[in-house]
Amino acid sequence: VRAAIHRMADKHPGWVPAKHVADAHYRRLCGELDPALSTARTARSEAGSHTRSPWTIHAAVLESELLVELGRAEEAHLNALIVLAECDRDGMRSFARSASCAVALAEAQLGNPAGAVARIEAVIAEQRNLGVTGLALGRAYECCARIAIGSSDVEAFDRFAKLAAEQYRPGESSVLGALYER
Repeated sequence: VRAAIHRMADKHPGWVPAKHVADAHYRRLCGELDPALSTARTARSEAGSHTRSPWTIHAAVLESELLVELGRAEEAHLNALIVLAECDRDGMRSFARSASCAVALAEAQLGNPAGAVARIEAVIAEQRNLGVTGLALGRAYECCARIAIGSSDVEAFDRFAKLAAEQYRPGESSVLGALYER
């Protein structure tokens, strides 16, 4: 997918922010968190100041998640709250759910795992009410599992990891299977 996005970006300038988002995800998966953060920030600047651009939002959420992984939770929290407010203001609920998960990951690292899980459980309830399944719902469960790891809550981890696995269906897709194993 990343190679195809690169080919599109070579032909169509509007794909350049998507290329940077793909590259940031790739670098993250390779364990290169600082370069991934820099690339996510490049994606945001390439997308411009257009709040409604999906690439701006994807890059901002990814930036917040990377900041959490880098131990910079306060910066991540502020960044994700701004994105969440913009999405809520513009009625972009799908993107707001992703931003809410990023806020929650930062909140957990800032010492409020119960509030973080409650925030994500609200996202999950909204997704289930809408009939959302697969990757988006699995990602919300994965965020809860990550919070449980940080809280050393084995029971919650087992529950949320199982729910994520049901959505990711490991074994049916090498990418989602790898994500689940990670």
